[in-house]
Formats: sequence, C-alpha cells, structure tokens
Amino acid sequence: MFDATRLLGALLESRAAPSAGQRVQRAAEAAPGTFGGLDIGGMLGGLLGKGGGAGAGGGSPDLGGLLGRLGGMARQAAQDPVSEVKGNNPVAVGGLGALAGGLLGRGGGGAVAGGVLAVLGSLAWQAMQAQQGAAGSGAAALPANEAEIQHEARLMLRAMIQAAQADGQVDRAEIGRILDRLREHGEDAEARAFIEAEMLKAPDVEALAAEVRSPEQAARIYGAALLAIEVDTPAERGHLAHLASALRLPSEVIARIHQGLGLPA
Repeated sequence: MFDATRLLGALLESRAAPSAGQRVQRAAEAAPGTFGGLDIGGMLGGLLGKGGGAGAGGGSPDLGGLLGRLGGMARQAAQDPVSEVKGNNPVAVGGLGALAGGLLGRGGGGAVAGGVLAVLGSLAWQAMQAQQGAAGSGAAALPANEAEIQHEARLMLRAMIQAAQADGQVDRAEIGRILDRLREHGEDAEARAFIEAEMLKAPDVEALAAEVRSPEQAARIYGAALLAIEVDTPAERGHLAHLASALRLPSEVIARIHQGLGLPA
C-alpha cells in the first residue's frame, strides 16, 4: 500500500494552484499567538522571515520549500512529536506539533504533507472555534493514529483532484504531465495508478463527504480543495459551494477559511 501522505506532498508540489504558496504563507503567519504554551504565531512568523517568503521580485513563495520548513518547525515545537501522535495528545493548535511532526521522519513529500496538515489544521481549528463561540479553548479533533492519518491524506488527495476537475481542464494530456512529475518525485506505480484512476473518475462530492468523520476534518478537507485551484471561474466557485454543502460546513466557517487563505468569501 502506498503512503498517502507522501503522495499528498508530491501532488501539492506538482499540481497546487500557482498562488497556493502565498495562501499557505498567509494562513501560517495568521496562526493563533499562543496555544499549549507555544507562541505559534511568533514561531511561524520568525520561520517565514528567514527565507520562507516570496522572492525579492515579489513572486509566490515555493510551496514545497515553505511546507517543508513549516513541518520542520512543527517537529521542533513538540518534545516528542511521534509519541504525541501515537498518544493522541496534540501539543499545538491544529496539530502543529503532534500531527505534522509525526510525518516528518518520512522526508520528502511526507514533510510537505506535514506542513500542509499543520496549516490547514490550525486554520480549521480557528474557524470552528470562532463559529462555536469558544475561540482559544478546547483541542482540535485530529487523526489519532497512522490509519487515520492515511485516511485523511487520501481524502485530501481526492478533494484536490475533484476541485481541479471542476472547470474541465484536466484532460489526458494534463494527467500524463502530472503522472510524469509524480514519477520524478519517486512515487511508485501503485501511487500513480491511484491518482490516474481518481482523475479519470467523474467528481463525486457526496461520496467524498460521506467519508469525512468530524466537522474539523471537513474544514481541513475543504481547505485542501482550495489549494488546488485559483477560484477564478464560475465552475470552480460552484464546485466549492457544492463541496461546502456536502460537508455541512456553516457559512461562517467557510468565510473564515477563505479569509485565512486570502481568498474572497
């Protein structure tokens, strides 16, 4: 069985929206200031200020490099992140220390996936807590073990692919280019076959939503879909509205996720 977290990282580097790096940086810098004794906002701001931002010309930051650095920060934020994942004891909002840190030992795409799970986890936690009127308290509902982490990574992969299919521009030529890039990233035949099969399927938002296990996970899955597209066509906006409805995400949560990623609601 292929590692879905590694594949998620490779797909993010191969097929994320051009502005995804800027969105992730914005969301990371806006992370809550303090949680569990950790200055999350300050740590991220300092990290991104050391070569993690846009280039001198003002272009979009490199998504893979940015997420890898965020994953490295997450690992340092926890005393023992791998054990924390196994013990279901997150030490930072959205799993910045525990969830993301537990993926880093895999290197490559695993570290990238850890970074995006950290950022989307933080973003989802903020959105859900604010909507519930209890910001700053409680714990994020996070994957508690390897099987749950793999399950969520697969859902994110499917959400990204379905979003990319929304405007009908993912044809066989594009699929071939993506598979070639995944091969360059070292993804094996089984992983590439999974991506190809998903890209050849008609999008099924309801089937995807039926596998989501919590409101916080729904928010993270929605955020992953946003990283795959520019959200600049009616078809993409229609797909996102359909996805939000299927995931049963309140409009206030959707608005906060969009705001956190620098997108119009």
